[in-house]
Amino acid sequence: MPNQYSDNFELNVLKKYGKSAEQVLSDLHDQGVSYVKASEMMGYQVWTVKRWCRRYGISLAQKELIESNSNREFMNKFHEQALNKYNILSRKWVALH
Repeated sequence: MPNQYSDNFELNVLKKYGKSAEQVLSDLHDQGVSYVKASEMMGYQVWTVKRWCRRYGISLAQKELIESNSNREFMNKFHEQALNKYNILSRKWVALH
């Protein structure tokens, strides 16, 4: 993966995609792509992609949709009244005498 000290990010994106870095990042935003996925696609570290997005005033998705769905499922199970493997250690245990 290229880093901040190698060739210029903007030039590499222009060579690879034939568009300016700002346009590519904007297109990724419109597609709902996350920072992690964008970094994999572009061949740069996540922090490099974030830095350039911030420079252009573009924000990509924080997480993939699939991750947020599985997180939502976990939170629903965690907040259930009945004890289960997701919430058993979060309950107060009181010894009644």
